[in-house]
Amino acid sequence: MFLALNSFALAEEPKQLNESVPKSDLNLSAKPKFVYPLDGEVLDYFINDNTGISLAAPVGTPVVSSADGIVKEVTDELKSYGNLILIKHSYGYTTVYASLDRAVVKAGQSVKRGELIGFSGKTGNTRRPCLYFEIRDGGTPVNPIILLPQQKLVRGTQCPSSDHLRQMAVWTTGVT
Repeated sequence: MFLALNSFALAEEPKQLNESVPKSDLNLSAKPKFVYPLDGEVLDYFINDNTGISLAAPVGTPVVSSADGIVKEVTDELKSYGNLILIKHSYGYTTVYASLDRAVVKAGQSVKRGELIGFSGKTGNTRRPCLYFEIRDGGTPVNPIILLPQQKLVRGTQCPSSDHLRQMAVWTTGVT
């Protein structure tokens, strides 16, 4: 279960804020079919202490929701992750999008798979522009690669650090 957080307002309203998708148009009864949130090299894989993947992307690259869901949080509370979006999906899945330049969604908003939710950035403790992405099943991190469409394997680097990934695991599950 996610720790309760205060609501955060965006510093400025995005110029093209997505309108909420009616919940009746969302497919929240079926197991989600995930897509990559952006088209970028996989820099860091789900291995050892890494609970997600990092995707290379220039600052300002559009980031989309990887499945239908409801935005749970839009926050910058975890400074090491920069701007962060959490989306709740069917069957207890949650996706995490971190190191964003900015979000164009708000907590409580319904989103469809492939819908714009924000733009990649270099916020938090990232060493280069990227999107950090996780899929969690009931709060437990799962390897996104096995739930995403097949994509070529590429070299790995690290973004963000393992210590920050552990901090994220504690924050999203409440377990130390």
